[in-house]
Amino acid sequence: MARSILLRGRPLVSYASGFVSKLLWGTANHLWYLPFAFVILVLLDRLRGLVSKGNFATACGLLAIVSLATAEWWREPSFSLGFPWATFVHAMPAVFLGIFVWEDSPFGSRFAGASSS
Repeated sequence: MARSILLRGRPLVSYASGFVSKLLWGTANHLWYLPFAFVILVLLDRLRGLVSKGNFATACGLLAIVSLATAEWWREPSFSLGFPWATFVHAMPAVFLGIFVWEDSPFGSRFAGASSS
């Protein structure tokens, strides 16, 4: 099916959501994470400066637990957001968990210390 769509010159993803969705989705289906990672890194850099390291890690750990525990309630409705938003929402628990693990790890502490000097 995908091959026939490509041969006809139609996109695999509907861009009916507008230019922003097209920009955030990327140039190919499997590259959705590149714009997502960029936006998340910029946002986290801004948020990290507002909150202490321990509180930031704890908040991300709690958000990971809550988002995974309530996934059955938000998962199905998130599909109505369309691409790329639904994909981004589904990736957020992993982002929160990764931040929690990184911030509480010795490597994360060494990295933070090295970047501040």
